[in-house]
Amino acid sequence: MKSWLKYCFLGVIAYIWSLGSARAASVQTGNVMIEGEQLNSLNSGNFVYEIPGVGTLSLSGAGFCSYEYSKAPWWPNTKRHRLVVGVGKGQISWCSAYSDKRIVLTQIKLSGYAYGKFDFSDVIVNNVKSRWNTDGFNVSAYTTDASGVFTENQIPLEVVGDPVGVTKIEFSYEIYDYQDVIEIRADEQPQWTDISYTDCPVLGRKLYQGWNTLCLPFSCLASELGEGVVVQQFSSYIPAEGLSFTIVDRLEPNVPYLVYCPQDIEAGTMFSPRFVYPAESKDVQISGVHFVSNYQPGYSMTGKYGVANGRLLPGGEHAYIQGTSAYFIIESMSDEVNKVVHFEGEEGGTTAITVPQEVVGRSDASDCIYDFNGRMVGYGKNTLNLLAPGIYIYQGHKYLVK
Repeated sequence: MKSWLKYCFLGVIAYIWSLGSARAASVQTGNVMIEGEQLNSLNSGNFVYEIPGVGTLSLSGAGFCSYEYSKAPWWPNTKRHRLVVGVGKGQISWCSAYSDKRIVLTQIKLSGYAYGKFDFSDVIVNNVKSRWNTDGFNVSAYTTDASGVFTENQIPLEVVGDPVGVTKIEFSYEIYDYQDVIEIRADEQPQWTDISYTDCPVLGRKLYQGWNTLCLPFSCLASELGEGVVVQQFSSYIPAEGLSFTIVDRLEPNVPYLVYCPQDIEAGTMFSPRFVYPAESKDVQISGVHFVSNYQPGYSMTGKYGVANGRLLPGGEHAYIQGTSAYFIIESMSDEVNKVVHFEGEEGGTTAITVPQEVVGRSDASDCIYDFNGRMVGYGKNTLNLLAPGIYIYQGHKYLVK
């Protein structure tokens, strides 16, 4: 049994420059069909196909691979070009020859027949299984079509039963910009405008012990943020009861969340390779309450609300949030309703807040935060995280907000 199945191809995409700033070009797409004499492309037992101007496609890892141009068993006048693939497990993989590009396969379709007079085979591509019968009755080729693959590296392939004669290979791909490191900062507006692939996304923002608002331009698991981190999403709003949040295991791109950290997490958290999407504000609306993600540094909280230490706090005239944060807008606010925040508890939990907590009034001056001009700009130590960078006075001590 020899190996079969290794996909590789190269990609090129241009940058569009506008207003003196570099701007990533739109995602480049392509479709390739390989059939007929093109299937006669073998190299050391692997199928290797050169795609002009794009790259190389190869198949390896699923038994032997050979080529023939022969007659069908029951139709002597019909000759077919076949890439004969043996029984076994393999993979379809691909890569870009360009350091600043990555290629993603979005669809792969193999067409052909079981290799024999009365045989059948199961062809499995990325867990999509189809049965291929013999071509003895001169019927149309059988296909295994794996759509919506969207994977950057490789997918599995397996032939079960008998070898198959592949008569056509079709696939679609997309080419993305690539950077080895992408840092998402709280004090800098993201510059990319299209999906990019990176080997190392970095969160250049500190997450403080307690509750933080957070939005990211990529998906990640809550556990990737740090040990014991709990992520909650806005789930419901009942005017007489307040806002409710529920625990989730995964953060989706650009969606705002509340994140509880059992301890400070310093800036510089690194993640494994993944796609980074354009940083866009996303508004989660439920019954007149808007939970909105924000990537703009120094964004004014005037007329908006934030959550700190389990409290829904109104933003003052001089309150700001940084990028990768989120805020609330409440269409109808009164003293009687909307001031309660419910967090979903966890068995033996780490959320530290499992019961409703109301906004504390500002009559207690000892908990007020002042700037150097003596103006009150916040209330409660945890609201320091919502202020613009600078030095503030809280309970007689100076605090530096970065």
